[in-house]
Amino acid sequence: MIRRALEGFWRDAASHAALVLLAACALALAGGALLGAKNAARLLASWGEAGQLVVYLRGDAAESDTRGVEALLAGVPAVERVERVTASRARERLVEALGTQSPLLEGIEASFFPASIEVSLRAGAGEIGPVSALARRLEKAPGVERVDFGAEWIDRLRGARRFVSAGASAIAIAAAGLALAVVFFAMRLALLARRREIDVLRLCGATDGFVRAPLLLEGALAGLLAGGLALGAVALAFSRVAPAVADALGFALAGAPAFFAGGEILAGLCAAAVLGAVATAVAVEPHLG
Repeated sequence: MIRRALEGFWRDAASHAALVLLAACALALAGGALLGAKNAARLLASWGEAGQLVVYLRGDAAESDTRGVEALLAGVPAVERVERVTASRARERLVEALGTQSPLLEGIEASFFPASIEVSLRAGAGEIGPVSALARRLEKAPGVERVDFGAEWIDRLRGARRFVSAGASAIAIAAAGLALAVVFFAMRLALLARRREIDVLRLCGATDGFVRAPLLLEGALAGLLAGGLALGAVALAFSRVAPAVADALGFALAGAPAFFAGGEILAGLCAAAVLGAVATAVAVEPHLG
């Protein structure tokens, strides 16, 4: 069965090559959309769901005021970690984040940056309601200028994350449908050319399964090759684009852009093979009726 599938694939090498190329273009579009959505969701999650609030201290805040805020936070079960950030440390952080663009801060004194207390919340404790109540308590504490946790931005970022995921899914589904149609019509044409061969096999007593199986393997092989080609194209584009994005937006990104994990790559290749087999199965059925 495998031998017959490979022979059939090689016999129509030109048509299969065109099929693989067209399907790869559609799958590359799907892969690019999913990869972009993965990194966008990762970035939005790091911005909007970090579970963190910042308590900015007044310039004249006494040490006792700072300790009072820390004592208040120590009694909150949702608080995981409390870190004091001095004005000089805040400036150092910004310099590190800006990287090659750090010369923009030349001449700006550390006193320009406010001292603060960063509060990291436990996983699942970043809901806006409880955090708002905690922020109101902190704002009333002596020495506190303001408390920032970006409630409005959190809602907007979560909405953007859902929008990005939905948009990428829609593009991926549409691209997969296009690839399915490409395989279907290509295999339909190939089967028309092999109609006489199929009739001879059936006259010789071949079962539908005997006729169908090699064709399904051809379709799966075409889908697998298209998936591999699409993966290579996406990886090449990623290797060119990711460093530029990281260099330009490194201060805002939660780490460097990430490519697909090994499990995701394997799942994608399997899905491409299944897609090719399904499209072939649909194309074959009228010829076996």
